[in-house]
Amino acid sequence: MRRLTSWFGMASVLAFLITGAEAGDVEVGDVPQVVMETIKARFPEVKVAGAAKEKTPDGKEIYEISLEDEVQNTIDVTVTPEGAITLIEKQIGRKDLPAVVGKTVEAKYPKSRYRLVEEVIEVSGKEEKLTFYEVLLVTSKKELWSVQLDLEGKIVLEEEKTDEEED
Repeated sequence: MRRLTSWFGMASVLAFLITGAEAGDVEVGDVPQVVMETIKARFPEVKVAGAAKEKTPDGKEIYEISLEDEVQNTIDVTVTPEGAITLIEKQIGRKDLPAVVGKTVEAKYPKSRYRLVEEVIEVSGKEEKLTFYEVLLVTSKKELWSVQLDLEGKIVLEEEKTDEEED
């Protein structure tokens, strides 16, 4: 039960951040050095594509660093100003979704086009734990949906988006 409560708390924070919690792009050169050192140590083979400074619901600053790997998949890493990674959102291919997750999406949103599929990894200290999957898709009715699914394929959050909210 405690893990479920923690998961829903994290999902709420993510939903709040995604929908616009005082976010703003910042120049990579303006990101604290400790944040960039953490990123380079954890992801030495990737290219930094951008950065944003955001506030959590409780008013704490965080940085979201966007990375691009060798095949141009994105990795968004949330880091505290002190250099602690708290969350990793890693783009994966649709075929990399577990079968149970893919079946749920197909059943609920048949004939949809996938725009983005991500693994969302919660980080605590050095421990990284895959927490859920997020899928951004366009339905056959041309509606844009963000869908979060747990590891067993259960939908835990659905939000209809506008094209402006896509990122």
